[in-house]
Amino acid sequence: MKKKIIIADDHEMFRDGLSSLLHNAGPWEITNTVSNGIEAIDALEKEQYDLILLDINMPVMTGLEAAEIIRKRFPRVKIVILSMFNDLKNIQRVVKIGAQGYLLKDSSKNELVEGINTVLDGGTYFVDQVKELLITGLR
Repeated sequence: MKKKIIIADDHEMFRDGLSSLLHNAGPWEITNTVSNGIEAIDALEKEQYDLILLDINMPVMTGLEAAEIIRKRFPRVKIVILSMFNDLKNIQRVVKIGAQGYLLKDSSKNELVEGINTVLDGGTYFVDQVKELLITGLR
C-alpha cells in the first residue's frame, strides 16, 4: 500500500510543482496540499497521512507552530521540514520539536526522494548544510 503524503506550503505554484515532481517518484502518493498550518491540522484530523512536507514560513500558522501541534496530536505522522531557511535558530527548533527531516528548497529531486524514503523507513534525514550548522552550533 502506498504511503500518503500531504504538502503544506503557502505558495500554490510550489505546492503544485512539488506534487508533480514527486508523483510516481517513490512508494507514496501526494493526496493533499494545503497553504498553512491550520489547514494542515484540519486535513490531519480528517484523513490519515504518513508524512507531511511542511514549510516554515506560512501565514495564519507557521510550519513550526503546526509541527509542535502535529507532534503532540498526531505522533504517528512523520514531519519533514522543506524550507528556504538555513539558520541555526530554526534548525534547532525543528530538532527540539522532533521533526524527522529538514530539507532545503534548493535540494535536488534525488535528495528530496532520498530524504522522504529515509524518513518513511523510520530514519531521520537532514541535508548536509543543516547538519554542519547543527554541529557548528554545538561547538
